[in-house]
Amino acid sequence: QLSDLKVLTENLSKVAATIEEEFVGRREVAEVVLASLVSGVPMVILGPPGLAKSAVVRRIVELCGGDSEKGDYFEYLLTNHTMPEHLFGPPDLKLLQQKGEFKIQTRMMLPQASVAFLDEVFRGGSHILNTLLAVVNERKFHNGQEVEDIPLIGVIGASNQPPADPDLEAFVDRFPVRVWLDSVLGYDDDSDTDFLRFTARLDWKKKQSYLSSTKKDRDLSLNHLRASQVYLSDLMQKGGAGQDAFRRAFLKVRNSCKLSDRSFGAFFRIGRALDLVQKKEDGLGPVRILKFAALHSDERGEVLNCINAELGTGGYADTY
Repeated sequence: QLSDLKVLTENLSKVAATIEEEFVGRREVAEVVLASLVSGVPMVILGPPGLAKSAVVRRIVELCGGDSEKGDYFEYLLTNHTMPEHLFGPPDLKLLQQKGEFKIQTRMMLPQASVAFLDEVFRGGSHILNTLLAVVNERKFHNGQEVEDIPLIGVIGASNQPPADPDLEAFVDRFPVRVWLDSVLGYDDDSDTDFLRFTARLDWKKKQSYLSSTKKDRDLSLNHLRASQVYLSDLMQKGGAGQDAFRRAFLKVRNSCKLSDRSFGAFFRIGRALDLVQKKEDGLGPVRILKFAALHSDERGEVLNCINAELGTGGYADTY
């Protein structure tokens, strides 16, 4: 319903505004993370350590009613030595001994989470990434002889740098939206002063209990995000403004970023979600979100030129 949609967009905007208050220069990435959760399209946040990648995602999930202690949110730092049980859970040894059946105990692990944040997502070995492909793309987990549907709303990855291994292309393609973060320091004295002030305030909040509001006081829940994914599917079937501009911009951008046909639908979906988060009605969210198609930093300038050719003057994508 229209009234429900208005409430949803207002609450999404409130979450983005809260992130802007608590993290200097992170409003934009917050909006894209929210669009990722609303659409179900995976994304990856790129940039060197210490730029609040995990902190921003963790706080957004918290503001959306997620409770890591109940398994709503799963976070893990992948390495070359990460084993499947670190993400999916240990084998049920009792079941194996008594009945000879192999099954994974997934309680409090990735297959039972609503939101997953995978730090250094491209560093896992093939024994990890092959299973993650089904989890990310199909929302299914192969557990012994059974294929289980999993309740994931969104998967967000992070990496200090893009992968160099060409064998990872299929996995990287599952994360079509790539947000590059840069340091907020050094641009001017005011931004540096703001950073110190915000850091002191955040440290105080942690000491006073970071969860300043209870779940019942929050305006947004994980179930709201699930419902929004259904609404978004209905919205996409109706078409709407901006489709032609998106198609033209995508065909230009795909040449420089090596985007697959699969990502065509993914960008359109998350772009529509971005319109909801930003409360925009021009239908150009799918064009704006293409700003985040660049996997490598040297592709970013060319991508912006392609997008601004469609957006014209005053376009959203004029800077990074």
